[in-house]
Amino acid sequence: MLVLGDSFVFLLFALLGLTHHRQPLTADRIVHAALPFALAWFSLAPLLRAFRPPTIDTPKQALWRVPFCWLLCGIVGLLLRSWLWHRPPALSFALVALLTTMMLLTVWRVAFAVAYRRMGRVA
Repeated sequence: MLVLGDSFVFLLFALLGLTHHRQPLTADRIVHAALPFALAWFSLAPLLRAFRPPTIDTPKQALWRVPFCWLLCGIVGLLLRSWLWHRPPALSFALVALLTTMMLLTVWRVAFAVAYRRMGRVA
């Protein structure tokens, strides 16, 4: 469930950016926008404990750990993006990409932790 939700966050980030810049919503554009960040997240976040308790089941932990993990992963994503697409990102893009994705991931993960905790109490 976390992987699907996280993947949706990267898709949403790409769609928001492409729409904002009036770019065509094609598969290759979406992959171009989201792939480096998703690769960095799914490679590094497990090592940073983003997929383990208490990050996944405690809202307060998710609220600080997800942004921390994302900043590290996001910087790697920016470096990977530069390497893959052979050009460094503009500072404005880097800041918007890091902050927007951090916000989206954090909101999703805190909501997941709240739901997970509530489901655990019911079961």
